[in-house]
Amino acid sequence: MKGSMFAALVMLLAVMFASGCATGLKNAHINSTGGLRDESMTVLSRPLEYGLETLGDASGEAYTKQFLWFVLDGDKVSVDVLLPGILVSDPLERIACYRAAKSLNGDGFYKVTSEWDRISVLGCLYREKRVRVTGKALKIKDLGLMDAKRADEIRKYQGDKQLLIQ
Repeated sequence: MKGSMFAALVMLLAVMFASGCATGLKNAHINSTGGLRDESMTVLSRPLEYGLETLGDASGEAYTKQFLWFVLDGDKVSVDVLLPGILVSDPLERIACYRAAKSLNGDGFYKVTSEWDRISVLGCLYREKRVRVTGKALKIKDLGLMDAKRADEIRKYQGDKQLLIQ
């Protein structure tokens, strides 16, 4: 047992020292074939622009009826794990928000207000939950390629993070 662990350790160390990395090399030289000494090439392209269009007020609804932990009717929701310090909405509320956004053919939903109706019999023996949400539906608009002059100005503004165009 001790010998096989020693052999595995020696093999691991041999593999670690035999494999190399090109990032430690100081000079990259041009050659006719690819190799570890080649430099990566930076390609600058004009970014795409997107905008948001407010489609208007929308509303959505979701409900579930449960006996013990079995869903009898309505929307089946998965169990969420609540983590301290993280804002977590109810999965039933997220379903209602999705339906509200899609009612106006939207991609997003914000300024959400919720109204809940809850019925519970003997704790978790029988439960009914219904949520109605209202808010604003959003649509993401593709505005196309950014103007070249504006893209260059943004690159210059970002400083050392990207290649500067002069």
